[in-house]
Amino acid sequence: MSARPRRVRDMRRIFGLALADATHEWRSTLCLVLALAAVLAPLLILFGLRYGVVQTLADRMTRDPRNLEIVPIGAGRFDAAFFEKVASWPDVAFMIPKTRSISATIDIFREGGSPLPAEMIPTKSGDPLLAGHPIPTSDRQVVLTADAARKIGNVKAGARIHGVIGRTVDGRTENVRLELEVIAVLPDAALNGEAVFLPLQTLADTESFREGFAVPAFKAEGPQRPADPRLYAGFRLYGRTIYDIPVLRDR
Repeated sequence: MSARPRRVRDMRRIFGLALADATHEWRSTLCLVLALAAVLAPLLILFGLRYGVVQTLADRMTRDPRNLEIVPIGAGRFDAAFFEKVASWPDVAFMIPKTRSISATIDIFREGGSPLPAEMIPTKSGDPLLAGHPIPTSDRQVVLTADAARKIGNVKAGARIHGVIGRTVDGRTENVRLELEVIAVLPDAALNGEAVFLPLQTLADTESFREGFAVPAFKAEGPQRPADPRLYAGFRLYGRTIYDIPVLRDR
C-alpha cells in the first residue's frame, strides 16, 4: 500500500476522533471556545480601532492643511538663503516669507460700505489653503476668506472691492487706496477670520509704505528703501504629511 492513501486514512481517523471527542465533551468544548473568544475579542477590537477609527482620524488630519502648518514663535530676521534652504527639504510642501504682522493689515470694503480690518496673507502657486482655487498673480488680485467676504456684503468671485492702507509720516496720516479684484472666496472650513490672500510683493510694498519709504506701486513718495537684501519677520511653512510635522518642528 502506498504512503499517500495511508496518510489520508490516518488524517480522516484523527479528524473523526477529534470530532467525536468534541461532541462527547461538548460542555468542555463550549467553554474552550468561549474562553478563546474572550481573549481574541479585545484584540480584534483594538485592531479595528488601529486600522479603522484611528486611521480615519489620521487621514482627516492629513487632508486638512491647517494641521500641516508650522507656526514660528515671535518675529525673526530671515533672509533669502534661509528660505531657499528650508524649501529644499524633502518634507516641506510649501513655504513663503511673511512680513511683520503689524504691517500686514488692510481695510477692505465695497463701494459705499463700511471698512473691515483684515489680515494680509502672502500666497503663491502651491498654497495648500488655496487648493482648488485660483492663485492671485497680480498685485491687485485677492482671495478672500468666507468671513471677510460675508462681512463686506457677501461678495463673490469676480467682484471689485476697495482696500485702504494707511501710515503716519511726520504726524501726517497718509492713505493709499487700492482697487482689488476678488478672484475666489474660500469655504468656511478653509480658514477662520477675516483675511485677504495676496502676492508677497504686495505685502512687501505695504511694509515699505508703512516704514515711510517710497513705493512706486502705490504712487507713494518718500526716501528710497535701502538696497540691502530684505529680511522677513516670519513665514508660512507646511509639511507634506502630518508625520513630517515633528521632524520640521525639531529642526
